[in-house]
Amino acid sequence: MEQRMILEIPAAAENMLVVRLTVSGACTRLNFTVDALEDAKVAVAEACLMLMQGKGCEVLRVTLRPSKKELLAEVEALGEGEPLPQDEEYDAEYSRLMLAALTEELTVQETRVTLRVAGEI
Repeated sequence: MEQRMILEIPAAAENMLVVRLTVSGACTRLNFTVDALEDAKVAVAEACLMLMQGKGCEVLRVTLRPSKKELLAEVEALGEGEPLPQDEEYDAEYSRLMLAALTEELTVQETRVTLRVAGEI
């Protein structure tokens, strides 16, 4: 049976702590190394922030599919809310580069980011 965790939260920067703690818990159960756990937390939170900067969304759905040696995460922007005010310091290209460096596999779409993080570095 596939195990998965689904977290739906309002799309707000202050909710990234909840996302990071949820990812941390999933990775801890998988016995990820400390470095791999940190990479997973940062990658999933960055994917959330990236989606919040795009087309308006009201809710983020984070689906985690843990396996023995890796974590597959899918982040979706849901709803038809107004776009968030653009953060002048936000750099989408930097986010993509960071995600590519932290993940084994990465797919970025307009309202969805899918990534895979290995449990050992």
